[in-house]
Amino acid sequence: MEGADVAVVFAVHLPGEPPLYILDAVAGPLWRDFFADTAARLQELKRACNAQAAAVFTPADLIPLFEMPGLIVRSPPDWFDAEASLAFAAGMTGRELVKFCAPVADKMKTQSIGAALAFKAGDAVEMALRAAFIQAICLKYDMRLTSRPRVS
Repeated sequence: MEGADVAVVFAVHLPGEPPLYILDAVAGPLWRDFFADTAARLQELKRACNAQAAAVFTPADLIPLFEMPGLIVRSPPDWFDAEASLAFAAGMTGRELVKFCAPVADKMKTQSIGAALAFKAGDAVEMALRAAFIQAICLKYDMRLTSRPRVS
């Protein structure tokens, strides 16, 4: 698995209230300590934001690699499709319901992160980051997401 393209978007929000704050983003080839580094960064941001909980949303087969005390680990809903949700995520961003914090604003100047967060991803790393970014937005605003299955 080492060398596969991975991406993480670190975000924080108040349940039921906009906006979604994008705190940090990381993308690149998978490295040996990726899971430990990601969990450590999440805990660091949790403390900095004085958040009550921290969660990771990851494909189901990666859940065991993130499980550790104090960390909520879930897979996104089965119906979620990042590419089908692109327009929705772009709309939420355009309506300023997504705010970029300083570390992300600085990183947006790099080609990979800037392209992905501008929804113009091309290579595999950019695509992985774009999918993570879209997922973060859609999980925050999923009640408004048109692809979400409705209960009749």
